[in-house]
Amino acid sequence: MKETCEPPLKVTRLEDVLSVVPYLIGFHPHESVVALVMVRGVVAVSARWDLPAGEQEWRSLHQRLNALQAQFDGSSLGLLVFSADGGLARYLLAALGSAYGHDVLFGIASDESLWWSSDDLAGPGRPVPAESSVIAASAVLRGMSALPTRERLAASYEPLPPATAEIVAVERARLRRMLRRRSLANRYAALDDLARRGPSADEDELVRAGIILGTERPWIHAWRSLTLDDASARQELWHAVLVRTMPADAPPVYALLGIASWLTGDGASAAICLEKGRLLRPGGGCGLDLLDLMIDAAVPPDRYGELRRSWGP
Repeated sequence: MKETCEPPLKVTRLEDVLSVVPYLIGFHPHESVVALVMVRGVVAVSARWDLPAGEQEWRSLHQRLNALQAQFDGSSLGLLVFSADGGLARYLLAALGSAYGHDVLFGIASDESLWWSSDDLAGPGRPVPAESSVIAASAVLRGMSALPTRERLAASYEPLPPATAEIVAVERARLRRMLRRRSLANRYAALDDLARRGPSADEDELVRAGIILGTERPWIHAWRSLTLDDASARQELWHAVLVRTMPADAPPVYALLGIASWLTGDGASAAICLEKGRLLRPGGGCGLDLLDLMIDAAVPPDRYGELRRSWGP
């Protein structure tokens, strides 16, 4: 999410929640359960899962919701269920409401055209707000975006495509050999300089960063310099690096991008980064295990400092 000078986006009506959720998770949810963890009226983390298809998936959803809420003192949940089958959406919302009771601040069930609140599931439903609503327009002005589907969002988190990677492979191999001959301190300094410049850095610097992160352990240095205060800027930076990086070098970039995304409350992007990083490196490492821990244990952003001090690769 891009930083702007706009004041925080305020939502006062339930229908406004429907308008803003796609911008919180980055895409318009379909056949999904979305949880908003609220702390003192502010969304701390947003998370999205596929609709549970059986008992095992239902238990898994409960475990993840419990873990998510347990990490935030004094929190409450906003729960939304999206399905083309409005009856199914209402049934699942009622089941979730029964499980979490007073901890649920609000609940919404929605099909493609109507929505119901948890206290009126038997009613006729109300029209889903148009994408041109005031809330949606305000989100766009704040630099937020919402793609049509999760697949479209995932497609925006791809490294260099195979055809392009093949063209530049020889030159990148030469550059990798050159960078490996440099000291770790030299490579750390290059990453620090890039962090100061941000995503507007020169093309060559962004390319070199992806290669540096693919060499031995510099990702640890880049991670330890990532703070909660600069997470939004780093999310934008590592995305700019990712789209210029060879797939073989991409896993540590995915890890850094995913961690920064999680710290901004962008759980959907963090999950996509973990999935794509694991596909390229099933054995983990290079920060992917840390990202997995943060997502699985629902580590709240305000406890990230403790994690940085205690976690060691």
